[in-house]
Amino acid sequence: MQKKVSVIGMGRFGNFFSRVLSKSVKSVTVYCFDANNSLDSLKSKKNKEEQRIPCDTLAQCVDKADWIFLCVPIRCLRFLLTDLSSMVHESQVLIDTCSVKEQPAQWMSKIDNNTVSLVATHPLFGPDSYDATITPYIVTHPLRIDPAPYKEFTCFLDSIGLTVVPLDPSTHDKHIAMTQGLTHFIGRALSQLALQDSPVGTVGYQRLCELITQTCNDTEELFLDMYKYNIHSVYMLDKLCKTFDLQRENIKSAIHDSETHDT
Repeated sequence: MQKKVSVIGMGRFGNFFSRVLSKSVKSVTVYCFDANNSLDSLKSKKNKEEQRIPCDTLAQCVDKADWIFLCVPIRCLRFLLTDLSSMVHESQVLIDTCSVKEQPAQWMSKIDNNTVSLVATHPLFGPDSYDATITPYIVTHPLRIDPAPYKEFTCFLDSIGLTVVPLDPSTHDKHIAMTQGLTHFIGRALSQLALQDSPVGTVGYQRLCELITQTCNDTEELFLDMYKYNIHSVYMLDKLCKTFDLQRENIKSAIHDSETHDT
């Protein structure tokens, strides 16, 4: 495909996603928005073969791009949008990839540039869960974009093997709180138990251990942002805690009844 693509943010997801994109477009310009990530590791023979071109400045990265993927942490998105507002123009599309959608969508819609097109997305996969043998999903929603270029964008996603799931930001956040939010919460909670391999570990137990591996590779900040910026996460946490309390009381009651019967 001849579209020029840029990826801003070269953390774990941005690094991974830029590789996925580089297999299907002519080239991908990349920029490390986080000062803690160095460009040096990107200036390698392997990255040149993957057609990933590191840029020294944000302006250089977006200058000639058609589609600009914003792969930064949620908490950084507002600052990035402020920086981008004077750099982008009407032929470009800004595409966020945050795991929460309502708050980022509001920030994007308020960008001080009324000409650039805007699309909200959430790739429902990452470096720990991506499996090339299974069709991955990506949520999309047109925030401000004409039908024709939006269709072109979604057709591209389909062409690279992604199943497009159309969801508005509010509906997305309600569902994601009870799916991804629940999964990551359980994984983080289990990690605090320091579970070990066991000679009597069942298949279910092994899967719980795998869940820890899958959900605990990101930073604590990224984990907390998933709940901080999703107003529906409180409902999920309250419901989960009530369920735990109910099961604990059921078990205590059963133990008490057994002790009473024995005496």
